[in-house]
Amino acid sequence: MIEHRLIEGLMEAIAPIIKGEIQPLRERIAALEAIGPIEVKAGKDGERGADGANGADGAPGKDAPAPTVEQLASAINAINEFPALVTDAVTSYLAANPPPAGKDGRDGIDGKDGAPGAAGPQGDKGEARDGRDGLPGVPGLPGDKGADGKDGIGIDDYEVVLEDDGRFEVRRWKRGDDVVKEIRIKHAWPLYREVWQPAKGYDKGDIVTCSNESWIAVADNSDKPPSAAWRLMARKGRDGRDGQLRALQDACPVKLR
Repeated sequence: MIEHRLIEGLMEAIAPIIKGEIQPLRERIAALEAIGPIEVKAGKDGERGADGANGADGAPGKDAPAPTVEQLASAINAINEFPALVTDAVTSYLAANPPPAGKDGRDGIDGKDGAPGAAGPQGDKGEARDGRDGLPGVPGLPGDKGADGKDGIGIDDYEVVLEDDGRFEVRRWKRGDDVVKEIRIKHAWPLYREVWQPAKGYDKGDIVTCSNESWIAVADNSDKPPSAAWRLMARKGRDGRDGQLRALQDACPVKLR
């Protein structure tokens, strides 16, 4: 309702200005209407006359006079003054008839977040620094009770034995009669294996007698000494000279204590 009254007031203020601009046109129309209708009677068509001779070319016409400065200024003022007159009329009307103050409108809806801005210029030092350590977090809630663990293995469940004639050291961890874990360690310490025999494997550290000589294995093998897998420990001795029997003379008596 308020906007309708405001529009009516503006129209009332602008109407005199528009009426003054179109008044000359109304007067010209009224003068033409006063002349009245002109009766024109239709005559008979006359006979076609003979074509006349071509007339001589006429003299060049004179250029129309250029508008004066006053005429140009008047035309420009007429154009420029109309908006000013309308503005003055509207301003005067609003000053005399101020619109009532409206109620505060509702708050607008928050706009969407804008796009991330461009990265700012790098600082003077140009090097990132480690931030300070954060505060300790809040302790978590106690967890569920875990399942009971298996019984441990005591000293009585642990054994160490030598197998394969002392070549392997075997370590076992037991739980009752069940072996939980077993480790076999092969040692290369010297072990006497008597006389060397063919088609028998020997381990590093085995000692054998072959051809009245003693040999020690320096690698796992089945070779007959001598070879690269054996090293000589005791060479065969030289044969002694034949002995001689002599009669016992002047034998000393044996004394018993």
